[in-house]
Amino acid sequence: MGHPLATPADYEAFIYSLPERYTSIERSLLVYIPQGAMFGRVVGLILFAHHVVLCVQEFLNFELGVIEGYGYEVSRSHVTPDHLPPAEEYCRPSYPGKEKLYWYDSFPHPDDPVLASTFQRRT
Repeated sequence: MGHPLATPADYEAFIYSLPERYTSIERSLLVYIPQGAMFGRVVGLILFAHHVVLCVQEFLNFELGVIEGYGYEVSRSHVTPDHLPPAEEYCRPSYPGKEKLYWYDSFPHPDDPVLASTFQRRT
């Protein structure tokens, strides 16, 4: 496997091998969805120990070798590897009993003083 963002095949190998490389992952439901020869997205979730869940959404550009957009949400719930709901169900904000711990997104937040330094206005 080369650099994960070099080709779609490299990124697929990267995401599908995560559970083998990180023993803290109890189950992964990540899926790569191609959107043309040089673009794709990843959606799904990863279950870690202590019922910690990471919901993932990434928009990938292999032509530039970048993740163009993303959304990550970390939460805790009483799901288990054997009773893990589909990602599209669990990753909704309204999933019952889910305690959202924190989240990250690639959207600019120029009006939030804490995040303003991460925003660059185009001139």
